[in-house]
Amino acid sequence: MPCQKFPTKKRPMADGLNEARALRVTEIMTDYQGFLRRIAEIIVDASARRFQAKKIYLRAVAAVRWSNARNAIMQSTPHPGQAARLQQTDNNLRNELAGITDSRIVNEFQQADSQAGYWLQDDPSLTTILNLIRSSSP
Repeated sequence: MPCQKFPTKKRPMADGLNEARALRVTEIMTDYQGFLRRIAEIIVDASARRFQAKKIYLRAVAAVRWSNARNAIMQSTPHPGQAARLQQTDNNLRNELAGITDSRIVNEFQQADSQAGYWLQDDPSLTTILNLIRSSSP
């Protein structure tokens, strides 16, 4: 049996809607690409907000710890070493606040998210997070 040759010229579908379908597929693909870009923006925004919230939380915890320690010292009976204890409490606060670094926060998130089995490939870098925070600040 001889080999049949297929026509090289494209023929429209019987209903004549090929161009409309092709246009619709193009529209859907464009929308999809727009959604992907928007999702990437949402991930960066959410990461920046999470970063800021964690930093505020860590600072607040340090301040509460300092306040509780000072209150305990001040409520005790006055004695000669009280000033030194208050100074040590202040030093502890300074040291704790100094330990709350941007890289520490990001590393803690990456470690926790990794242990939880979360997808980390699309997470923004610290630089991206800080750039967004700086650009959003008044």
